[in-house]
This record gives sequence, C-alpha cells and structure tokens, in this order.
Amino acid sequence: MIKTFFFSFLGLLLLTGTLSAFDASTQHALASFAKVGMEGKGKANWDEYYQNTINASNPHLTTKLAHQYFALEAEQVRLAVDLGTGTGRDALFLLKNGWRVLAMDAEEQAIRILLNRAADAKLTGLETMVATFAEMVLPDNIDLINANYSLPFCHPQDFSQCWGNIVDHLALGGRFSGNFFGERDAWADNPEYTFLTEAQVRALFKDRFEIEYFQIDEGNLPTAAGTMKHWHVFHVIAKKIR
Repeated sequence: MIKTFFFSFLGLLLLTGTLSAFDASTQHALASFAKVGMEGKGKANWDEYYQNTINASNPHLTTKLAHQYFALEAEQVRLAVDLGTGTGRDALFLLKNGWRVLAMDAEEQAIRILLNRAADAKLTGLETMVATFAEMVLPDNIDLINANYSLPFCHPQDFSQCWGNIVDHLALGGRFSGNFFGERDAWADNPEYTFLTEAQVRALFKDRFEIEYFQIDEGNLPTAAGTMKHWHVFHVIAKKIR
C-alpha cells in the first residue's frame, strides 16, 4: 500500500494524529462507490449508492481540512459549490459551519435526498442544481469548490471544459478540495470515467494554484459486495493564487 503526502506547515499542524492509510471516511466512501462503478463495467448504479450513504454524516477529509484552512484565515460567511453532492455529507457539514452552499448533482434523486436532510436539520443557506458536469452553470467568485469522488465520473471528453469552468469561477484566494482516480485504479479500463497520472493531476494546479495538501492512497480494499478492489486515488486541496 502506497501513501505519499505534500502539504504546507499549516496542513501538518491540522493533520497531526489524523493520518492513516485509507482513513475511515475514505474507506466508507470507497466501499460505497464500489457498487456505483460495478467493478468498472456498465452504467453507474447510483440508487444503490444512495441507499449506502443516505445517513452518511462525516465529511470527507479534504472538505474538513479546507474548512479549517478558511477558519484560520478568520473570514466570514463564504460560498461553496459542492459538485456531485450525492446525499450531501459534505454540503451538510459546510452548512452547519456557516457556509452558503450550492449543491449540484446530475441525479435528481440525490438533490431530493439532500433537500430533505437539510430541512430535517433546519439548515438554511442551501441552493441546488440538477446538472451534469458538461451542463453546470457556476456563479462567479466561489470561495470553495468541493468535488469528492465526483470528477472521476466526468466523461473524459468533458473533463477539460469542466476543469476550466472550475478554475475560471473560483475566486482569487479560493480553494479546490477533492480527488481524482489514478491510472492504476482497477476501473481504469472504463472509457466512461476519467483517470489521471500524478503528473497530470499536478499539472491541473500548475501556475495558478498553491497545493496545500496532496495525498495518494493506493491499495486493496473490500468493496461493498465483499470483493477486493485495487484503488488509486489522489486527494488535493489547492488555493488559487493568480
């Protein structure tokens, strides 16, 4: 199992005592997504994924750390966009911590679940949009664009446009938090998903970003069906500096 890190001194302080290969939230997400990808074959099974995550409440590590970066800058209410929000584990965390959130997902079912969960928790500040990566319309000056376990499901033909859209609409000083699937992932032969090398991931942030956190998880973990799968995932938090 391979794990490498790049993060700022601030990130080191935040992460003390929290780092372990495939942390618990990552393991849960990967196990849930195993049925979505159907071992890399066929159409994504989102209904089953939603059932697995309908009560998920712990945010992904990149979302939590990005929020902590902003908190240490002592800024007031900010705007976050959660791409591929799913059942809303990250969106709900951000709402609870005072963010305004625009949550997007290609599946209307996901948005319905999130709206119900936000209403049950009496949370305000949420807007939603049903849209694919190719169709999404982003507002200007977004402080945080969060994309956990969603961008790999962007079709390769749409990825360049999608990423350009993200960069263009992120505010100066804003952050991206999320992850990408690597070329050694067991699903990498699926032409419907986007897989990148480490060099390609780093190139996305070249010149216009400062990478504050970079983690590679690679190894075998059981899927929700109980079979083993090889995962290769890059986790990134990066601040737009120009």
